[in-house]
Amino acid sequence: MKTDLSPKTLLTIGDWLTCKHFLTLAISSGWSALYTPQFDDIFDALTRQKVRYIFLLGRCLKHEWECAWSAARAINPDIPIIALTSASEQGMLFSSLLGSPLSDAAQSGQSDDRPNAADLPDNAGVWKRSGLTPTLTLLEPCSDAVSEPIRQCLRYIEANYGEPLTLDDVANRASYSRCHFCKVFKEQVGMSFVTYLNRLRVRSAMNMLAHSPLSITEIAFNVGFNDLSHFERVFRTVYHTSPSRFRQNPQYLP
Repeated sequence: MKTDLSPKTLLTIGDWLTCKHFLTLAISSGWSALYTPQFDDIFDALTRQKVRYIFLLGRCLKHEWECAWSAARAINPDIPIIALTSASEQGMLFSSLLGSPLSDAAQSGQSDDRPNAADLPDNAGVWKRSGLTPTLTLLEPCSDAVSEPIRQCLRYIEANYGEPLTLDDVANRASYSRCHFCKVFKEQVGMSFVTYLNRLRVRSAMNMLAHSPLSITEIAFNVGFNDLSHFERVFRTVYHTSPSRFRQNPQYLP
């Protein structure tokens, strides 16, 4: 059954680094968003929530564009789908997120003279994240129900997830006991502290696997895992493949 948690919801498909800035702009403007790196999640996304737009961000094989397009059209033939191949084209769509009609240039993926994404603020706020599936995440603007201590913790985790963070470290920043912090964090963020931290770490690892010459072991330690086996288990849970196989075919990354 569909849930329409926001009158304006978009679906973005692509690698995290390409999508993150775009999602921040949308969510800071009152949108909710569905994010996934996998084209196969289109069906899950469109059957779980009413979506206004689909944005396909980053480079991929022509066959994958066509499959994604066909899958979305089969579910909803009227939904606008915009394919963008570079982050520099994202800024021109910002006014569309604020409610103005999509331009012909936006629909064709061509650039125009509107502000570049680099001209817009890099981090407009903290998001509430809910894992709908292992690879599909619902992101929403933080509501007033998210307390300032938890907002501070989210910012701290995002800035330091590569360090050996512990539950006690983060709970102390909020001046909460371990038990109370775990309860409040899950209520307000939509997932446990450990799940939230692991998702940040494997998203960073995903991009390093595609773009960095570092070994898998080095990447695991760089993003905060101190055990290679644990890193591989978490990575497989989120992306349904091993880090080594993903590195051989990082098909969803630019």
